Amino acid sequence: LDTSQISSIESSSEPFFSIDWDGAIVNENGIQFECFPKLDKGVLYHLNIDKLIACQQADFYPEEILFSFPEKAKPGDIVINELLFNAYTGANDFIEIYNRSAHFIDLLKWRILEMENGFVTEDASVSSDRLLIAPNEILAFSKEKEELPFYYQKVNEKQLRTIPDLPNFPDEEAVVQLLSEDFVVIDSLHYNSSMHFSLLEDQNGVSLERIHPDRPSNEASTWVSASESVDFATPGYQNSHYWNGAESRAKIEVEPLVFTPNNDGEKDLLHIHFNLNEGGWQSNILIYNDRGMIVKDLRSNYWIENRGSVEWDGMANNNELASVGIYIVYFEIFNAKGEQFTFKKVCVLGNSN
Repeated sequence: LDTSQISSIESSSEPFFSIDWDGAIVNENGIQFECFPKLDKGVLYHLNIDKLIACQQADFYPEEILFSFPEKAKPGDIVINELLFNAYTGANDFIEIYNRSAHFIDLLKWRILEMENGFVTEDASVSSDRLLIAPNEILAFSKEKEELPFYYQKVNEKQLRTIPDLPNFPDEEAVVQLLSEDFVVIDSLHYNSSMHFSLLEDQNGVSLERIHPDRPSNEASTWVSASESVDFATPGYQNSHYWNGAESRAKIEVEPLVFTPNNDGEKDLLHIHFNLNEGGWQSNILIYNDRGMIVKDLRSNYWIENRGSVEWDGMANNNELASVGIYIVYFEIFNAKGEQFTFKKVCVLGNSN
C-alpha cells in the first residue's frame, strides 16, 4: 500500500500508548507519529493496525508491527552485506546493509562514502527523514530502486530504498564506508574485483555477497560472488551464499562433504569450521589430493581466531579449478608455548556440470 494514500488509521498497542494520527507525517519511508506517553528505551512495543482507510479504498488486512525506541549505533552494529559495483550497462550499482545488533537504529543523516587512495571521491546521505532499521533487517539502496526487480529475481521490494546520489562505485577497487550521524565509521569495506569467483566469464551485474554478518568485513574470504541461480544478486533478500554459522561439535569439521564449485548457489564452497578452546594460535591450512600432492595453500602462518571458519572455493594454486576427486584438508595449529596439533579431514570435489 502506498502510504501517501492513507487517510485514516485505527490502532491498538501493547504496552499501551496513544498516537496522534492527525499530526502524523507520511512519506516514502513510512509514517512518523508522536506517542503519548513518550516511549521507553529498551522496550519492545507491539502496534496493531486494526483498520486503515486509503484514498483509493485499497484492501487492507490487519497487521502487527514490532518496534522500539532507536538507539545509537556502535561500529559493527550495521554491516555492509552486499555490494554491486559493476552494474549492467545502463543500470545502477546498489549497496545492501544488515542490522546485526539487538536494537532499532535510526539512519537519519547517515552517509555512504566512496574513497580512493585515502580521499573521499563521492558521498551520499542515506536518508533526510527518519528511517528505522530493525534487528536482523536488511535494506538495499540504489539510485533507482524500481529497476532492480527488472534485472534480478530474488528481490525483496519492501526492503529497497532510493538514494538519488548514491556513489557510482568503481569497477576495479575502492573503499566503501558507512557513517553514522556523528560521523562514526560503522562499517568499512575495501573491495576489489579479484574478490569475485575467479572463473566468472563476465563480472557485469554480479554482486559480492557477505557469507555471514559476523565475519570480518575486510577479509576476502568473507565475500563471494552471488550465485547464477539468483541472476547474480539478491538486493533486499537473504544472500544466496549465506551460511548460518552453526558450530560443529568437533574442533575441526568440514561441510558439505561433497561440494561443487560452479557458482549455482548449491554447495559452491567447502566450509572448514574450527572451534578452539582459547586464542593465541597460528595455523597452516593445506589441501592435498589423493596422491599426497599439495593442491592449495589456504593459510600459511595465519594468526587465527579461536572460533570461525575458512572457505575453499575449489581453486588450486595455479588459479585453475581443481579436478574432481577426493581431497584431504590438513589443518595445523601451533602457539608460542610450543604446542602443536594437526587435523585431517576428507572432502570430495564433485562434478560441476
